[in-house]
Amino acid sequence: MIVHPNFSLVQPLLVILAVILCSSSSQAAGPTVPKPTATLTSSVFDWDKMPVRATATGERREIVDAPTPTLAQFRSHVSTINPGTPWGAPEKHTDEEIVIVKEGTLDYEINGQVHRVNAGGVIIVVAGEFHRVRNSSSAPATYYVFHAVTAEARAAAETLGQSTGSK
Repeated sequence: MIVHPNFSLVQPLLVILAVILCSSSSQAAGPTVPKPTATLTSSVFDWDKMPVRATATGERREIVDAPTPTLAQFRSHVSTINPGTPWGAPEKHTDEEIVIVKEGTLDYEINGQVHRVNAGGVIIVVAGEFHRVRNSSSAPATYYVFHAVTAEARAAAETLGQSTGSK
């Protein structure tokens, strides 16, 4: 796990939420992706009901993209990238990003430093740091991504002409 010196109280709570979402039963009933304008309430997301979209490198399941009572936006998705997928372009956000590897192995680069992350590993990328991912293994790799966007992060993104989180 990579921990930044500015690790705040909000981030550990989001990690706990992420672990709960990752370990939830696929038999649980619940909504798919709430409307972005509706404030997110406590929810359970069924793996089999998450919309799946094919990507150039694998597939993606959207979990949620909505404001919460304390965040301007909470965004989450699950990505699976195929074996041998090369590095994508480096990106950075005005918000925090938490990644939990569900299965497989990822190479995750943060500010030029590459980390090998196996299933169960947690990655935290703080605002403003360049990062990118690849799958250099021989098996698919699946990982959960969570973005916690504060009102300040959203305003900074709008000022810079950026979106918050990853789409």
